[in-house]
Amino acid sequence: MKYEHEKPEREAGLKAISAPYPAYDPRLEEMAEAYLVSRNISLTVAQMNRCYPSSSVDGVPRLVLPATNSAGSGYWQARAMVEAPTRYQSPRVYRGDSLIVMWPAWLIVDAPVVVVEGPFDALAAASTGLVGVALMGAKPPSAVLDYLGRFLQRSRRIIVADLDEQAAAVEVATQLSARGNTCAVVFPAPYKDLCAAPVEFRAKLLGRML
Repeated sequence: MKYEHEKPEREAGLKAISAPYPAYDPRLEEMAEAYLVSRNISLTVAQMNRCYPSSSVDGVPRLVLPATNSAGSGYWQARAMVEAPTRYQSPRVYRGDSLIVMWPAWLIVDAPVVVVEGPFDALAAASTGLVGVALMGAKPPSAVLDYLGRFLQRSRRIIVADLDEQAAAVEVATQLSARGNTCAVVFPAPYKDLCAAPVEFRAKLLGRML
């Protein structure tokens, strides 16, 4: 998937390093719950990771997914819950080393971290009981890989590739290995990505890597 914030020209002229979060819209709660259920995402996991609905980004009903970074600055992505010209919106500030980290409702001891491209893939991983980390793009900048390399440093990494970005996923694994992280790359074929796969398939794919 191509993300708006990955366009080279987007960073030109940006000065702000932090952005406020979009306003919560309680009128969209039922839509958000139905949307998450339709994508086989645990409502508990989404709520505990502070995902919430908003219409204040561009007038489109969206689910806001908070990011984390080493600076503690505000960054997020907002996924449209209806058909829209832009599926994901991001704030017009420097991304820095921001990642979207989704924690499971329960933790499996010594379980690997699941590295994926998109935020909903991270939610899918967390819904299976593993920590999901979204790179927000197939080709993240070095700062993101540096931060990811330090995140839960002793843990193994499973990189679940989007089927249309397999080479990019292998490159991410190579870069993380160079940073001292043990990595494995798996492919969710025949599904496009982890979130597109049924719940049972996700559990089997990730379970065999434990």
